[in-house]
Amino acid sequence: MLRRLADRLIDMADRRNRSPRHEARWLNLTGFCLRPGFGAPGDDWRVGELWKLWHRGPVAASQPQVAAEWWVLWRRIAGGLRLGQQQQIAGALTRDIVPRPGERLPPSRRTAQDQVEKWRCLGALERLPPESKTRIARTLLEAPGQPADHHYWVVARLGARKLFHGPADAVIPADTAAAMLRRLVTRCREEGPSRPALFAVASVARLCGIRNLDIGDDDRRAAMQLLQSAQAPAEWCSLLTSAAEAGAEVTSQIVGDSLPLGLAVERPDESMNGS
Repeated sequence: MLRRLADRLIDMADRRNRSPRHEARWLNLTGFCLRPGFGAPGDDWRVGELWKLWHRGPVAASQPQVAAEWWVLWRRIAGGLRLGQQQQIAGALTRDIVPRPGERLPPSRRTAQDQVEKWRCLGALERLPPESKTRIARTLLEAPGQPADHHYWVVARLGARKLFHGPADAVIPADTAAAMLRRLVTRCREEGPSRPALFAVASVARLCGIRNLDIGDDDRRAAMQLLQSAQAPAEWCSLLTSAAEAGAEVTSQIVGDSLPLGLAVERPDESMNGS
């Protein structure tokens, strides 16, 4: 059903120009109907059609809501983008939002929504080479100032031991991830562990069962101690002890998206009972 809606929205792409409100709704709905950019027949074509818009940019780019929804769209369909396409997006975002060495991170309370969505889009580009991911994550963890929630989400995605859509050769090596994890743990102890920071710890320390990707036992134990002392969700802690697939709650944290307000998913047996 979502893909049929996406096809209709793609057919109506030119009509988004009627007003900034039309464009904002079109961007939001199209990305939602096509997320995560793969998994259904025809998704390659659908993502290819949307990619034609990349070089044009949003029509009402000066409107804050349109600017934010533009990056929400690309984050939601990032899994269907090829490496070269993800690198083009990452290049534009890196020049725009990633601070230079020594520069402070902007205070989160002053961060406009479109800037937040730019960071979240950057974090969703899992096909980027490990070297590129490492530079971005290190910049966030070493820059003066306290990372905001969306910064920790970016670290969780880029430093993950198990990627949502990226290939295994795009995972940051274990020794690099271990150094990143130590920095994360130190920041949590110094600044107080926020929920997004704890999820980043769980994601980077996660057990994946691949020897050259799993971090060492000592670093994983330190991460587990932090998670338990901060009363992190049990499902997050289990990521460090089992290489099994994550549950729905963890997947929702990884994707950074949920159903729109008012919609719910019913299990087939519940709907048959009239629930």
